[in-house]
Amino acid sequence: MIRRILLGIGFCAALGVSLSVCAVEAPLNCPAIATKIPDAFAPTCSHPQTPLQKAICYYKPKHWTDNLLLFDSSLMHSYKQALRAAGVGTPECTHLLASQKIFERKLEACGSDGDCILETMTKRSFALRDLEEHQQAPLEAAALQR
Repeated sequence: MIRRILLGIGFCAALGVSLSVCAVEAPLNCPAIATKIPDAFAPTCSHPQTPLQKAICYYKPKHWTDNLLLFDSSLMHSYKQALRAAGVGTPECTHLLASQKIFERKLEACGSDGDCILETMTKRSFALRDLEEHQQAPLEAAALQR
């Protein structure tokens, strides 16, 4: 029996779904995964739940006029762009998903420490920028529907 999997094991790992639920035969489909990623770690500040979300919503770095919310959404946008450009079944896709998982663990480890979150996000931003310089243009939404 051949299992059809659209998103691959990386998507399951990214969402914390048990790997036994996902079949390993399918290649990682980073453009499809990009469509399922939330727009930010703290999508709204009306009811932040975790210490990380609270810090993103309320921490103001020195010399900033706003909190980390814009940086959060900008970073997730860059990550989604990188996923779309990484393609299906490529080493870049695999690396991107693995590096995001490491980034998310570091970010969660910051808890509510705003300086730690800022530093971790800044490093990820630079890493994504470096990846972007070596990738092809992102796939358009129409290409994903084929």
